[in-house]
Amino acid sequence: MTGSRYAPSKTELELNPLMRYNQPMIEIRERNAVRKVFLLAAVVLVVACAKTPETFEELTKAGERAFVDEDYYQARLYFSEALAKKPSDGRLLYLLGTTYHRELMYDSAVFFLKRADLLYPNDRETNLILHEAGTEARDWEIARSALRVLIETGDSEDDHLDELAQLSLLMEDYAYANHYYRKLLEKEPDNPDRYIQVANTWAELGYMKEAIAMTDSAIEVFGPQEQFVSNKGLYYAVKTDYEASERIFRSLLSQDSTVRVYQLNLANALASQNDREKKREAYRIYRDLQTVAGAELRIDSMISVLETELGIERPRK
Repeated sequence: MTGSRYAPSKTELELNPLMRYNQPMIEIRERNAVRKVFLLAAVVLVVACAKTPETFEELTKAGERAFVDEDYYQARLYFSEALAKKPSDGRLLYLLGTTYHRELMYDSAVFFLKRADLLYPNDRETNLILHEAGTEARDWEIARSALRVLIETGDSEDDHLDELAQLSLLMEDYAYANHYYRKLLEKEPDNPDRYIQVANTWAELGYMKEAIAMTDSAIEVFGPQEQFVSNKGLYYAVKTDYEASERIFRSLLSQDSTVRVYQLNLANALASQNDREKKREAYRIYRDLQTVAGAELRIDSMISVLETELGIERPRK
């Protein structure tokens, strides 16, 4: 009938159920598209409304979540922003320092962990990380200080004596190095290295008598091993007992005349004595060594000094 809306037949309704609502298919598609647009807008609105961390507490929690997720870069950004709000928060300094440590940025880790340690001295957890970071950053003083805290808070000093001694050596703190090496010698009297370490630290402290005595003790226990005898010759040279040093290196060379370091040490002992013939012998040794290993041994200056003292003119080329 003219002017009336199209009414679908029963057969058409069965074939296309959507026509029950008297709507063409094109209208259904349009309405579905509109729904999708509204859903997308809702998702965007939710994301936009997600609150960006701003307060100290929010930034700290966001940093902790990122740290747990091993997103250390993002954790560091959150912790740094939070720290700007509370620069003296010890826990946050610890978290930031630990984050830098996980990122292998050891100098920065030491900086923040040390600040945390100043606020809360002798905290074990802080010093565990500080010890590792200080070692990796080659900050030996920090590493040793942190290790001492670990000992004070439960670790056995005996388990760390070797490291304490080595760290002290690296710091050139020979008094403490000697202290720790003597403790190690008490524990390990059958270890020849401990005698050498104690003797060398005595020598670094300028106690040549004690260095020589310790070396003699090693010789009594282990016999006249070359490393002991050679060191003893050097200690005598430092003590300015050049004749004793000369005797020792002549003895070593009588066993093996090819060892250049013994030749050099003998020449040094001879050149240091107020004896013209010995100086001439030293000059000959230096010239021989210069031929085979001059650049390695750096003895040109010694040769020049002896040439001046002895009035020797080197032939022109």
